[in-house]
Amino acid sequence: WIGTTEGLVKKEGFNWTTYNTSNSGLTINNISVIKMDGNIKWIGVISGNYQNPNGGVFWFDDVNWTNFMPSRPNRNYNSVYSILIDNNNNKWIAANYFDPPYGGGLFLIDSLDNSIQALNINLPWDWVNEIYIDSQNIKWFGTNYGFAKQDQTTETIEISNSKFGHNQILGLQIDRQTNKKYFSSYGDIPLSGMSIDPGFFSIL
Repeated sequence: WIGTTEGLVKKEGFNWTTYNTSNSGLTINNISVIKMDGNIKWIGVISGNYQNPNGGVFWFDDVNWTNFMPSRPNRNYNSVYSILIDNNNNKWIAANYFDPPYGGGLFLIDSLDNSIQALNINLPWDWVNEIYIDSQNIKWFGTNYGFAKQDQTTETIEISNSKFGHNQILGLQIDRQTNKKYFSSYGDIPLSGMSIDPGFFSIL
């Protein structure tokens, strides 16, 4: 499965199938993220036009489509940047909106009834680019103003208390064996990889 700006692409052997707004349940073709849950695909899209009310998260089982819209009072957050499935099969969603005040924060699709709800977590900024859960079940949220690390409480890691060159976190991966965190951030050079151990930061 491949996400493109022109839709969702499925490759089986030499056969290619494209799902887009003309032949599927997608309402926007710009695919930002795909997460597999057995044979279920959870798909996020990004709207480049803030006046377009469509988008959000799509559930697809190869036949049926369901659309989930991250929302808070008076606004839908239809651009999805990250989807994470936790150990309880809940889906964590990072969703944003391209118009002030920007950023929608975090949303959760409950595994029991597939309801979507907005989460109120103390983030350094509500524009979230990446979500990850490490081997100790600690949740890491990469935002445009540093990391938020959530265990029992939420701790912010940013320029003032680290060696970050820039607070905008673009990507995050975690080594499950060593629990080291590798991320990319926007700084003086286009991408600067860094690894995080407790209390220690190093530029790679």
